[in-house]
Amino acid sequence: MVVELVGAFNELTERMSLLSKSSSRILFKALKLSIPILQTLPITPDGRSPLSKALSVAVVLADLQMDAEVISAGILREVLEAGAISIHKVRDRLGTGTAHLLHESLRVKKIASKVEVLDDDTAALLRKFCLTYYDIRALILDLALKLDMMRHLDYLPRYQQQMLSLEVMKIHAPLAHAVGTNFLSQELEDLSFHYLFPYSYIYVDAWLRSHETGSKPVIDIYKERLLQSLKTDPLLADMVEDILVKGRYKSRYSTMKKLLRDGREPEEVNDVLGLRVILKPRSGVDSSEVGEKACYRAREIIQSLWKEMPHRTKDYISQTQSKWL
Repeated sequence: MVVELVGAFNELTERMSLLSKSSSRILFKALKLSIPILQTLPITPDGRSPLSKALSVAVVLADLQMDAEVISAGILREVLEAGAISIHKVRDRLGTGTAHLLHESLRVKKIASKVEVLDDDTAALLRKFCLTYYDIRALILDLALKLDMMRHLDYLPRYQQQMLSLEVMKIHAPLAHAVGTNFLSQELEDLSFHYLFPYSYIYVDAWLRSHETGSKPVIDIYKERLLQSLKTDPLLADMVEDILVKGRYKSRYSTMKKLLRDGREPEEVNDVLGLRVILKPRSGVDSSEVGEKACYRAREIIQSLWKEMPHRTKDYISQTQSKWL
């Protein structure tokens, strides 16, 4: 048990950017409490050990930079649902915060069972109810559990895969977007798409993979090219002290929506790859004024590298994106 305890603690803490002594204690106590119990539980229906399942959920939460109480609750959910521990014992050993999150997450889990028909209007009402009445950390915990479930659905019969995927597509993926966990939202959408429309998924996936493969991914080549151009520009260097370029591939589900909504051929989808530039203005200056000038300079550099598409450019610098929606 000592090896598993130390290994799990190290893996989780290495992923957490902010870790206080009190957070370390909570996480260590949760692992010390749960690991011996998890090791005695039977294999889960999807063929994994309960310990592996619990740690998979915890890793998702750690990657989201959730606090130690949320991660601890994620570890203990498997123990709680097996009936091997009570909320009261969790409260006594780890405090009210972790116990509260466990209780809230169990309430969130039952939300879809409160309705008989899951149409668009009902799903919207359920999402609104969750965002209004539940602790947002409990929502994120439940979303991490849903993601872990969706990653391991192959053992279920097809009709159950599709029922669960429809629920995730209508309730949980939009919730993940609403609470700002976009990577959860995208993966939940893609996994649901995979189970609901497998042939369409295979088609879109194969086309997108043709842009993602190679000895060096195309997106990395573009990121390096853009970052080099930004960092070597003397005008921009006078205004900012740090530059970050992030890249993303368009998700499978988002691509399918665009193809269906606009009636396009795959080759007409123009945002298969996307780059985002984050600029940090120099300290001691008016960040709003300098920041705007720096953004326009970065835009000029980008325009020198890639040709603009007519009628496809919007000014999100002087007008924030929310004003365009």
